[in-house]
Amino acid sequence: MRRWHSPLLAAMLGTAALAISACGPAHPGAAATVGDVRITDAQVQKAANVMLQDSGTRAAAQADPAGLRRDVLTRLIKDVLLQRAAASRGVTVSEADVQHELALAEQQEGSRAQLEAAAASNGIAAADLHDYLYYYLLEQGLAAALTKDQVVAVAHVKVISLTDKSTADTVLAKVTANPGDFAQLAKQYSQDQSAANGGDVGEVPIDGLSDPLKTDIQNKPLNTPFLESDSSGYYIIMVVDRGNRPLSSVSGSQVAQQLQQQAVTKYLTSIAKQYPISVSPRYGVWDAASQTVVPASNSATSLSTPAAGGAPSSPPSSPAG
Repeated sequence: MRRWHSPLLAAMLGTAALAISACGPAHPGAAATVGDVRITDAQVQKAANVMLQDSGTRAAAQADPAGLRRDVLTRLIKDVLLQRAAASRGVTVSEADVQHELALAEQQEGSRAQLEAAAASNGIAAADLHDYLYYYLLEQGLAAALTKDQVVAVAHVKVISLTDKSTADTVLAKVTANPGDFAQLAKQYSQDQSAANGGDVGEVPIDGLSDPLKTDIQNKPLNTPFLESDSSGYYIIMVVDRGNRPLSSVSGSQVAQQLQQQAVTKYLTSIAKQYPISVSPRYGVWDAASQTVVPASNSATSLSTPAAGGAPSSPPSSPAG
């Protein structure tokens, strides 16, 4: 996933990977079909023109016109699948939702101009911001719906971060002798930002940790300090408590994002099986390995017979919810 300056903008570009088989040629006049939904050449060209006309994205778009059209078609196909998936779970996004998040993004970037510049640096034309944000919110809503009953193992952790082994050994001896002094020693010695809180970093999702720290966090006795180290320094750690929490309680953590993305990917894969994807050979084929429209010569995926086409569909400019 491409990264933007602000966390919100970085997340906006996240779309779930779909493990779908590539399909045969789309119906005449269609760039692609997704089940009974036709994505027209006009839709692809209109979206491509936005990129070509935007000063921030024009150069990259002009450099590879065929690649631009494939990228646009990939996005439109995934948008249709996401709409289907969200509808099946009763997830909607209102125009008020979009405007609220757009205002937050502007605030994070500093101004609308800075927001548009950040978007352009990641290949998003200013005119496309609204729809990108709409689909981002739709995916977040779907993720929340799919994981609302999921729980994760967490540990309430305190830490004292130090830069040298000698000091770490000295502080470890002190806190081992009297664990009740942990907060005081953290404020005195710790180089971590949690020092002001007595080393208390709160609840940490255990599955988001790597070994040997993960194993130690899972198994060390409670309220018993132990020493860990990595290339950055030494860490005196004490596990205060362990338990299970709703995934929503740690929604901002890396492990929560991974679990939500996995849930969305799995669900979209099941949805995609209900709606065969066909891509016109003028654009390429839908490739399961990369989950994108690729040139036909680049795809190792076999072709199958497309489904019947239906009414056109395009990303909403004013979504209702």
